[in-house]
Amino acid sequence: MATFFVERKDFARLLQEAIKKSIHDSLPLKVPEKTCTDCSGALSRLKELLQQKKGDIESGQIGEVDSKLFPPCINHAINNVRTGVNLAHSMRFAMTSFLTGIGMTVDDIINMFNVSPDFDEEKTRYQIEHIAGSSGTKYTPPSCSTMKTYGNCHGADELCKRINHPLNYYRRKMWYKNKLKKPANTKEKKETE
Repeated sequence: MATFFVERKDFARLLQEAIKKSIHDSLPLKVPEKTCTDCSGALSRLKELLQQKKGDIESGQIGEVDSKLFPPCINHAINNVRTGVNLAHSMRFAMTSFLTGIGMTVDDIINMFNVSPDFDEEKTRYQIEHIAGSSGTKYTPPSCSTMKTYGNCHGADELCKRINHPLNYYRRKMWYKNKLKKPANTKEKKETE
């Protein structure tokens, strides 16, 4: 019998997937009818709010783009592009789909790529517009696990450990930024009343 050794982080990842599969396989859970009835009012309101938020996100209304909130992988790609490094196709796609996903314009993204060694504005515009949805399908960036698979995960920080998608990273940072702003705005409002 052969013996295999697995590194601690790989074992943790395998265990995580096994738990995920176990939970997934046990769904859907049987919920008592009374619980469903008791929660129906709150669930209706939550569904409305979720649909509203989904609509805001899908229409690009995440707010003004703030590059300080980008995940490390996207910052790494942007820094490489700015220094003239020719990105791998998978990273170009991830970066472009992330930037369109948070509401950057096609022209702004083109301006980021214009220092690439193989820059061709016509091809770049076509590809960015395609990713942004000109063909009917708006593409989203790959998940963090896919980014890792392709070697595009760079400089992961503490927040990266708790999220599974680059857009979730940005949304979480944006939410936190807005949360920090609210108390100051509320206080100012009360003082002026």
